Formats: sequence, structure tokens, C-alpha cells
Amino acid sequence: MSAGILASLSELLGAILSAGAALTAAQTHSGLPFDPLVLAVETPPPAPPVEASAPILYWQETRAEPRPLRLHVLRIDLANPALAVTTCIAADPDGDGPAEAALENPLELAAAAHAVVAVNANAFGGLPDAQGRRDSIWTEDKPVEILGWARAPGRDASLPAAAYASLWVNAEGRAAIAHVRPSPPAVAAAAGFSQILRDGRVLGGHGPPLHPRTAAGVDASGRWLWLLVVDGRQSGVSEGMTTLELAEQMKTLGCDDALNLDGGGSTIMLIADEAGRPQIVNRPSGGSPRPLPVMLAIRRR
Repeated sequence: MSAGILASLSELLGAILSAGAALTAAQTHSGLPFDPLVLAVETPPPAPPVEASAPILYWQETRAEPRPLRLHVLRIDLANPALAVTTCIAADPDGDGPAEAALENPLELAAAAHAVVAVNANAFGGLPDAQGRRDSIWTEDKPVEILGWARAPGRDASLPAAAYASLWVNAEGRAAIAHVRPSPPAVAAAAGFSQILRDGRVLGGHGPPLHPRTAAGVDASGRWLWLLVVDGRQSGVSEGMTTLELAEQMKTLGCDDALNLDGGGSTIMLIADEAGRPQIVNRPSGGSPRPLPVMLAIRRR
């Protein structure tokens, strides 16, 4: 057989394999058994946002520059009457004691709230031992304090703090992001570290290091909510973002205001399947989900 024929056969085989891989990827991506309120799309929708055939859109973005990155994005129409924002807060283990929550598996935390989608929210810290020492070993049922505002219907687990920006939703279902003290009227609230975008302006002082990231953002009307997860600490696959890059990405999505939620090993995004069971759609950096005290979620009304 001539070299030319062999080369042609090799090219044909490569094309067949590539087509098969592309088909498998498309089937895997678009064929996920998501809750009917969630529509998986192949490309990012336009900004500013327009109403879509489903109130929640989900997409992935894979990039090679400036480093390998994998992004997971949810765009949520809060004007849709089928949806409500909620905060999933783990149980308080000691009542009036120093703990505000006991860490819980995020899949169980989201399932208990009947979440359609959810991401990790507030940072948290361990309680001091008898010698005043704190550790960073995060296991289920560990008592922790929640950093920043965490409100669920009927419960303020943690109050606003000056160091932590908040996202809250009012009785009309509109969302806002700011540093607030005291707390404004809200049906649900969660907090992150800092506000990274205000009135469409990227806030300064947010450079390295690279980490897995979780962010939330809203448009000026408070109708549109974006939840972003960036995988990290996975060499050659997804190596994380700086908070400056995170802010720029939220602006590109269409946000006017955004905040940097807890990240690192806490970064996770869940989407319910057709049976209502939460499924992990990103790749947590620790290989398995870290127990959490608070998640920001969307549920059915």
C-alpha cells in the first residue's frame, strides 16, 4: 500500500475518531438529566441578558489561555415566578453556644432545601480549643462560625460584618450586592469575602494567587443573577483564577455588581437531576466535596 493511501486512511480514521469524541462530548454535555428548569447551552448567551426558554441557563467554558481553565456558569432569571432564592444553612449544633453551624455534606445540604442549583457561599472558621488554637481540618459535623451574613427564612445564622460583602434578595425577589451593616430587609442572604465589581467597575487590589473560585453577580435591576465556579489546583486541566480575573469575568458575563465567595477546596456547583437529586458539575480541587455550612441556592416556589 502506498504511503499516500496510508496517509489518507490515517487522516480518515482521525476524522472519524474526532467526530466520535465530539459527538460523545455533546451527548454528555447536553444529555445530562438536569431538572427541567435548567437548560444546558453550548455557548454563552448574549449580554445584556434576554429571556430564554428556561429560567436557568448553564454552560461550561474551557480555555487554554492565559492558562488551562474550566468555568461553570449559571444565569438565573429571578423574575421567573417558578424560582426563589434560598440560603441552605447547616444546623446549629449548640443553640446559644459559640458555634453557628455544623459542617454538612453539600449534596445533603442542597437536597434538604430542594435546591435546583446551588454553589458554596460563606467562608467559615473553626472554634478555638482550650488553648485558643484553631485548626483547618474540615470534617462533617465539625462546629464552625460563619463569616458574614447568612439568612434563611426564619433564621439569621450569622449577622453582616464589615469585612464581608453580602448578597441578599428582597421580598420582591430582586437581588443586590454590597457591604451592609445593619442588615436590610431580606428573605435570603449570604456573604463572600470582598465586592469585586461595583456599578460595572472592577475594584482594585485583587491580584494573585491562583485558586479555585466561586462568585455571584447581579445586573443593575437585580433581576439577573449569575453564579460562577472556576475549577483550580488541577495542573493542565484548570489552574484557577486571580480575583482580578474573576472580577473581569463577571463583568464580561453582564454583571454590574459581583462578590468573591469562599473558594479553594470549598468551590462547588450542584445542579439537580430530573429526580431532584443534586449532582456535582464541577471538579472540586480536593477530589471530593468539602463539608460546608452555607450554600446559595435556587429552589422551586
